[in-house]
Amino acid sequence: MSSDAFYNELLPEINATIDEFGTSFVVKTPGSYNEDMSVSPDTERTVQGVVADQNFQFPLGSIGSSGSQGQNASWSNRKQVLLKAEADIKESEHLVFEGNAYPLNKAQTIKPANVVLLYIVDVTR
Repeated sequence: MSSDAFYNELLPEINATIDEFGTSFVVKTPGSYNEDMSVSPDTERTVQGVVADQNFQFPLGSIGSSGSQGQNASWSNRKQVLLKAEADIKESEHLVFEGNAYPLNKAQTIKPANVVLLYIVDVTR
């Protein structure tokens, strides 16, 4: 089996997982100037995705003097939205998440063997 066939077989599983655990998100395309200098309005469409909220603990040294862990650690978190490949995002668009618009020009495309599996948008504040 070629690698692209393998990844194409993964798409239904990825989509089913997002359908089961995910939700709908709005993607906005900004309006643009027409030839007559009028402005076309923003457009919106709905895409499916899932929120990945990750927390990390980084140790800063040995176990604390009281013997409990976590006192000498730094916490960090990342929040990402994983969008289905069929979202077919464009760099000029924005993802609306929790009332904020996130530009999609820095979204990561997971694309092994030239098969788009999903898009990852960092929505960490």
